[in-house]
Amino acid sequence: MQDLAAEGMSEIRLADIGPEALRYATLWEDDAERLVDWSWEKLYKKWSSRPRHIALAIWIDPTLCCLVLGKITDGRVAARIDRIERNPNVSDDQIASVGVVAKRYLDYIGRIAKCRQAVVWEPASELIDYYKALGFTTEMVKRGKIVGLKYEIV
Repeated sequence: MQDLAAEGMSEIRLADIGPEALRYATLWEDDAERLVDWSWEKLYKKWSSRPRHIALAIWIDPTLCCLVLGKITDGRVAARIDRIERNPNVSDDQIASVGVVAKRYLDYIGRIAKCRQAVVWEPASELIDYYKALGFTTEMVKRGKIVGLKYEIV
C-alpha cells in the first residue's frame, strides 16, 4: 500500500479488528449520531470465520476512527466492503482521511486478490454522495434501489 506518511497521514494506523477495537466500538452503540444499529462484536464473531474476509480497524492513536468488514467475493470478481462505520465522535478532518484510507486499503486488497472491482455494498443512503466522491461512481441497482457502488480496479 502506498506510504501514508508521504501524504501527511502518518498518524493513521491500520490493524486487524481485535479485542481492543471491539471494546472501543461498544462505546458507539448508544450514540445518537450513529446511522446503523448493529453490534460490531456480534458481526465480527460471525464474519471472522468466513473465508476471504476483510477486517480492518483504522486508528488515529489513541482513537479508533473506523471499522470495516468485507470480503473477496466468489470468483474474486470484487473486493467488497459490507459493513463500515466511523466513530461518531471523531472530527470531520479525521473522517475525511479515514474514507480515503479505507478505499485505498480495499483497492490494495483487491489488486492482491486480482479482483476486477471494488464495491461498497448496501451503502447508507445518507452516504451515497460521499462514496461517489471517493470514486465509487457506478451504481448497482436492484428494483429501483441502489444496492451497491463500485469502480473498476485498473
